[in-house]
Amino acid sequence: MAFNIKALIGAILGFNVLVCLILYRNAETTTSKFLGTQEPFLGFENRIIPNYYYSEPWKEYLRNSQFHVKYQRIEDNDNYCSEVAEYQEKNPVQLDENNLPLSSYRVFCSDYLNANLVKDVMREIGQIVLKKHTIETSPETPLEQLPPNINMFFHKSPSWHRKHKIDVHFLCEGQRYNHIEGHQQMVYKDGAARACRDYGKYYSERKDCFNPWEFMPETFDLSDREDCLKITKYLLSDPNPDNVKWIKKKSRNSHNAKGVTVLTRENSKALLEEYEYGSKCGTIEDKYIVQRYIQNPLLLEGKKFDFRVYLLVANTDPLILLYHDGFLRFSYSEYNGTSTEMTSHITNTAIVKDLMKHQPSTKASAMEDQMWTFERFEDFIVKKMNLTENWLESYVRPAMKKNMLHLIRMHIHNFLLHPRTFELFGVDFIFDENLHLWFLEVNRSPAMQATTFEKGRIQSKLIKDLLELEFALMYNADFDKVLSQTNWEKVYDGRLSGFERYQGLLEEHCV
Repeated sequence: MAFNIKALIGAILGFNVLVCLILYRNAETTTSKFLGTQEPFLGFENRIIPNYYYSEPWKEYLRNSQFHVKYQRIEDNDNYCSEVAEYQEKNPVQLDENNLPLSSYRVFCSDYLNANLVKDVMREIGQIVLKKHTIETSPETPLEQLPPNINMFFHKSPSWHRKHKIDVHFLCEGQRYNHIEGHQQMVYKDGAARACRDYGKYYSERKDCFNPWEFMPETFDLSDREDCLKITKYLLSDPNPDNVKWIKKKSRNSHNAKGVTVLTRENSKALLEEYEYGSKCGTIEDKYIVQRYIQNPLLLEGKKFDFRVYLLVANTDPLILLYHDGFLRFSYSEYNGTSTEMTSHITNTAIVKDLMKHQPSTKASAMEDQMWTFERFEDFIVKKMNLTENWLESYVRPAMKKNMLHLIRMHIHNFLLHPRTFELFGVDFIFDENLHLWFLEVNRSPAMQATTFEKGRIQSKLIKDLLELEFALMYNADFDKVLSQTNWEKVYDGRLSGFERYQGLLEEHCV
């Protein structure tokens, strides 16, 4: 009898071990399949995601990172998270009546420059450590280690985590961090176009839900042979265009309109010659795209304009997406579809600032005119086009939110779903004269500078509210109550069940 009991116990233990191994293997396999499939957006909201350590984004993160390099003159400490846990046990955070930390317990580590608006907000609501360690830290700066009392990392550098290891050197329990590993393809113009095209295949029978080249202008990657041959064929078929029909852009790591060229007759010819009329397609590795130019942009007072709005991935597990109004940005010159002058086509604020360097007497007024608030836009456009008073609320914001939701759905498989990370993105849209909204691009670590008084006021509140929301998530405060006191609005809420998550932005058959 004893032998039988021992045998039975042994069999049970062996069976349990086998089950655990199978579950472990299946968890890793399921995640890999989900993250590597050609249609990774299928039902992502309902899928149970195993520990992020098993995911492809985590493996990719480890492959592309280099630790212990004293980045920004901060020395990695392999025992840091243990020290953080010990500190937190001895020094529990004091919360107010809303379950949010008191200002003395809001401790920020940030590599923004000390004169930046973001740092101003942090100083107002908490305290900052390691003030000498910014994105411009000099090699002479003394080495320091992260103190254990930090509970919020908010960095300008989008790759800070690739120099300091997540869950080891920083981002321990009780800490949050403002960058999500794996977001890169969304901000790369070639990656965004490729994801848009692939995502469109999922909706090929439901064009009313999503059409890639109605979501964003048709885009060709010049480093891809097939795409390159297609665009050279287009250009050859129309060698002497009267109007600008295409625009060339640097695909990656280019800001402030650098690397942007409108393909006039001369520029089209130069591009064709560079690629030897298609024979060099697939051999030139420079990362550029060619994108169909919106030839009929909606104009205000004769000028082209676009929208910079904000998307906050407030949490990744569960996924919470929020929208915030931004600004309109105008071209410096009046729009002319045949012009070779970039100031007629580009709305980037940096261009206007540069042009104003030599005109200090008009700088303030020019910047005010170059950047409108949504309220100023609505007052103007409602009168000009005889639109309803609530046009922004009933049409513009829902259209932008819907596009943001599609944008995240097509890229979520690249994200490391770490439960303590979040990220702020600047998203650019443009209207054509038919009031069709086009997505242009996503920017990470969007500029937070008081270029105008109104911009400084709005962005200061935006950052302050963002941090309040993140502290609410960290300390289990009433997130929805905090949200109601801000200008942020929901796009998606993964804490809800079923169709409620989508905030009325998608039709049921589009999910």
